[in-house]
Amino acid sequence: TTSERCRRLVQEAFGVRPLDVYATMETGPLAWECPESPGDYHLNDDVQLLEIVDDRGRRVPDGETGEVVITPLTALAHPLFRYRLGDLAARRTYRCRCGRGLALMGQVEGRITEIIRIGGGRALNSALLGACFSDYKEIRRWQAHQTGPDTLRILLMTTPAWTEQTRDAVLATTRGLLGDGLRVDLVRVEEVPLAPNGKFQTMVPLAQETAG
Repeated sequence: TTSERCRRLVQEAFGVRPLDVYATMETGPLAWECPESPGDYHLNDDVQLLEIVDDRGRRVPDGETGEVVITPLTALAHPLFRYRLGDLAARRTYRCRCGRGLALMGQVEGRITEIIRIGGGRALNSALLGACFSDYKEIRRWQAHQTGPDTLRILLMTTPAWTEQTRDAVLATTRGLLGDGLRVDLVRVEEVPLAPNGKFQTMVPLAQETAG
């Protein structure tokens, strides 16, 4: 799904706020952002069953984040039952103010394989980390590497406008959102490496970092 930074750039360029569509190659469109309630995504309940489950495949209560699994009701040639997408999201606990009867979910919060777990059982996802950097136009792209139980190395592709004052402000924002118990190192780089599958990965947990 579209990040807030991407939304802002599109709005600045074209003068309109873009609306997001959540879709996959295997199942097609799953949810679409309501134009009257930005940030809320209507589920295509008439053609699918979308569930949010825990790591044992059990449904979690609405409002709680878990893995998205999907059962398309119109895939007759090759049926899929509770197909795991690997995405993290939560269903909304309310109906949309637009009046449509379709259920709601929030924005996808990241990939289940890219969760960084730190001391105290806390889990960091790309939505939370992205909020640390989204307000800074000097940051073009970022990638978080977990280097220890409570340490992160953040690779930053920056613009020429980057300064030491910007660095201090980013660190202050990061501490405010993540807490003082997490040590964060900011490293400016020319390019952010792609994952082995050729895709861009924002979060690299400690297990992947060690294996790499």
